[in-house]
Amino acid sequence: MKKDTSGKSAALIMQLAFKRSLGLSESSLHSGKAYEVILADYDASLGAAFYCYKKEKEWEGLQKWANEDKGKKVNFLGNGLKNLYRSEHIPFNVFYPLAKLKDQNDYKLNNLVELICGVMSDKVTHIKVEYSGDKKREEYLGDRSSFDAYIQFESENKTIGLGFEVKYTENLIHLNQKNQKK
Repeated sequence: MKKDTSGKSAALIMQLAFKRSLGLSESSLHSGKAYEVILADYDASLGAAFYCYKKEKEWEGLQKWANEDKGKKVNFLGNGLKNLYRSEHIPFNVFYPLAKLKDQNDYKLNNLVELICGVMSDKVTHIKVEYSGDKKREEYLGDRSSFDAYIQFESENKTIGLGFEVKYTENLIHLNQKNQKK
């Protein structure tokens, strides 16, 4: 019996169409192979994996914030941030706008934190990506891991930290299984 991959093929065709709709360079399409998810250096250098793609000032701001947050230069051309099927770029896409909101309208950010936690937020003090604490990782989290993102805030004279783990999954197996049952 021939294996039906029409669900997977349809998803791959949609992915290729989406990349083309963004206006990504032909090199990012890797000779038209729809399954390729690694951005070309050119597209990665313009921020194609980020919400601010084609918004030069916003992209520069995100890169500056990331470098200041990490205390070192973030490699936006590294495979982790160029691979659209990995989760490394997602915390920057979510938490950089929150960090901007902290500077622009901390009242709105405090309200958002309160909605997420159900705890009053007096002031958000830190928003970080790939954060393991201010101490050595072994001392803070008990291992060599880090949070993908971290928000720290003050509430009624207490410091509260929220650690976030981000996973990106696009499981096409269920599409294939549906097609096989027909």
